[in-house]
Amino acid sequence: MVLAGQQMIRMLLSRHVDRLGEENMLTPQQVRQWWSQLDQRAAEGPLIAGRGVFVVAATRPYLRPARITATKGQDVNAGRQQA
Repeated sequence: MVLAGQQMIRMLLSRHVDRLGEENMLTPQQVRQWWSQLDQRAAEGPLIAGRGVFVVAATRPYLRPARITATKGQDVNAGRQQA
């Protein structure tokens, strides 16, 4: 769980709220009202939001690079179109 205060919440959500406004999913008035309510709640006392975070770590086995070799008598350029 990651907890964040009002300034961090604003930083984390501003890009998403702006995008919702740009895509007309929220009106400019709704965006202003949303931020205003967030600021008002923060002014009334501590405002904390949380978000669950999953972290995944993995390793990949070492794979040797593939070698490309031409067989004796085989034209490497066969099948290529001339420019």
